[in-house]
Amino acid sequence: MVLPSFNQGTIHLCDISHNKLSPKAPAPYLAAVSNNQWFMAPDNGFLPLVLQDQEVTFYSLPTFMGIRQVIKDIYIPSLQTLIADNFTPRFAEKENPIKSVLFNPSYQNNFLRLVVVYNDAQGNAIFNLKRDEFERMRNGRRIRISVSSYRLEIDRMSESVFEVEQGYSAAVFGLGDFLQISMNAGSAKQYYGLVEGAVIMLEFID
Repeated sequence: MVLPSFNQGTIHLCDISHNKLSPKAPAPYLAAVSNNQWFMAPDNGFLPLVLQDQEVTFYSLPTFMGIRQVIKDIYIPSLQTLIADNFTPRFAEKENPIKSVLFNPSYQNNFLRLVVVYNDAQGNAIFNLKRDEFERMRNGRRIRISVSSYRLEIDRMSESVFEVEQGYSAAVFGLGDFLQISMNAGSAKQYYGLVEGAVIMLEFID
């Protein structure tokens, strides 16, 4: 799920959890176009986080009370409108979508304190650390990631979660080049309690 692997013209329907900003109003949803790819997702900071290094235009999608299925009730009708208009959107531009605030990792005595900033639909835990920053701080050293309360230890970075056996977890750089812990045939969120706000320690070993 790395964006450069998708061809131009791809349409991404992001079926992720979203809490309403007000109990009396429908939850807001966005469309975004970047690099000739379209994205539809909640206005909860997800798209600005993923597309932060790209030129992007945001649009507000029509919403209404009583939404039951996001894909059926919002994304598909909006997609039909886009196709009918030959992808010249009639939606209103959204100038100030909600932006996620990423706290900088805390670093002391070779330890990085990282926080889960997001869980995707597969239960992967995404942290506030990007690949380039990690490599700069790592400087060729070995690593150890630990979640003490669940006895989880990872001592290497993987290119894919499928490098480990089913039921085991891997540390990878995924969507947006952010560090994530993923479980092969399982949910790191559910199995290890890596929910939004959970803290792990990453140690650099000289």
